[in-house]
Amino acid sequence: MYPFAMASTDSTKRSAPRRRAHHWPAIVFGALLLLGSGAQAQTDVGVVTRLSGAATVTVQGKAIPATPFMKLRAGDRIAVPDRGELAVVYFADGRTESWKGPAAFTANVSGASDSSGQVVTGQLSKGAPPALELRRIPEIGTARPGSVTVRSFGPPPPPSADAARGQYAQWRAATDPKDPTPDIYLLAVLAAQADRAPFAAHLDDVKRRFPALPEAAAIEKAMAAAEARQ
Repeated sequence: MYPFAMASTDSTKRSAPRRRAHHWPAIVFGALLLLGSGAQAQTDVGVVTRLSGAATVTVQGKAIPATPFMKLRAGDRIAVPDRGELAVVYFADGRTESWKGPAAFTANVSGASDSSGQVVTGQLSKGAPPALELRRIPEIGTARPGSVTVRSFGPPPPPSADAARGQYAQWRAATDPKDPTPDIYLLAVLAAQADRAPFAAHLDDVKRRFPALPEAAAIEKAMAAAEARQ
């Protein structure tokens, strides 16, 4: 279970529209996707913040692998395998859900519905980024079926490295030291910066404090793939 889920309650019901993600500039993070314009961003309902095991998300009748920082839309059906774990933060109110497999649920605006399995729910800890910052976190992995890249408007710029470090310091100070979520957030932001040195330094620190962290490995792999294409 993940430490950033601060309080235990139960899963709930909701509904919402849809939206689409944008690609990060290829020179920076080829495999990562960033959220689109402000109006579109409101149709995403949450983001996967922690992932262990081969969880899947069923989109338009097709099951695709869940990936770190994948955005969820209303109606997405998530399945977590036996011994797998998956955590979600919902944008509407900062609700957190930490699922332990076997489990299944449908994502909605403020939480899960039609669910089965073990879940701990709560709220983002004090110091966590506001919803706008969470929406900017890049995704890693396969694009969703039916996705449309809107090219007439650029994605909202990621936070500056200095702004992200300030946000990270607040979040880290208010979060259980065993929870890697603030560090993954900072890794994602630093990966989008032109200067690679801060990203590399923080990645080394994260790997030291959280050995074999899957999100760190996924970001490192995506960065290596983007560099190989340059």
